Amino acid sequence: MGRVMVGDRLHISIFGRRNAGKSSLINAFTGQKVAIVSDVPGTTTDPVMKAIELFPVGPAVLIDTAGIDDTNDALGLERVKKSRSYLDKSDMVLLVVDASGEAGGFEDEIISKCEEKQVQFIVVLNKSDLTLSESVKKWLEGKEFVAISAANNTGIKELTKKITEKSPNEWEPPFLRDLISPGDIVLMITPIDSSAPKGRMIMPQVRAWRDILDGGGIALSCEPQNLQKTLDSLSTKPALAVTDSQVERQSCRNGEGCKNGRIFESGRQSSYRRKLFAPFSG
Repeated sequence: MGRVMVGDRLHISIFGRRNAGKSSLINAFTGQKVAIVSDVPGTTTDPVMKAIELFPVGPAVLIDTAGIDDTNDALGLERVKKSRSYLDKSDMVLLVVDASGEAGGFEDEIISKCEEKQVQFIVVLNKSDLTLSESVKKWLEGKEFVAISAANNTGIKELTKKITEKSPNEWEPPFLRDLISPGDIVLMITPIDSSAPKGRMIMPQVRAWRDILDGGGIALSCEPQNLQKTLDSLSTKPALAVTDSQVERQSCRNGEGCKNGRIFESGRQSSYRRKLFAPFSG
């Protein structure tokens, strides 16, 4: 299927106070020093994004944000504003709390925003190997949380399990179904040549078929040389055809399905959803 773009991944934003261990958490997930870790509060200034494969969830992107309590000056306030803007781009939020630190209004505000925007969130109690402060102990009362130590790489499996449980049922952007209505016929013109795998369809083709069916569409397929015969056999013309650029150009030259001349370039960078041409005009 080629490289999965950031836009096709589950976006998980990590929020928390300065020095709560947000960057350490990203490094624990990836097994790499992706984010700079320091005892100096406010090391992360701009959001850091890292694409990962999160088993069994699938492709995801982790977003490390600046501290939500960085409100001492105008620059800090601007960093907080930028970080909070990522809530609108998030499918899930990990709210990291330092077990030995403080918790209260800043965390409550993030939870309130998540509930307002209907974004799933998980409270992550980091540095759980340290003594729990009275502030955090009081704030955690009645709340569900996952205890970890990012620095010691403990609790990460439990956190991954919780992410899997809370992942939206349908977080991935639609592949084709946003272009059709229930009952629409979608024709996939599929070249079968020497480069095609023997006895099976390639994954992008399978994904396209499934997405059409999920959208209530009727999926049909033919090889390019059978395009006109397929069209002649249908009493209802397809609402949409999907093919590669070579077949699309040939079809337009032959006047098959492109008589109105409208060609759609998809914004998706998927290896299969590259060229879509307009409804057949007969």
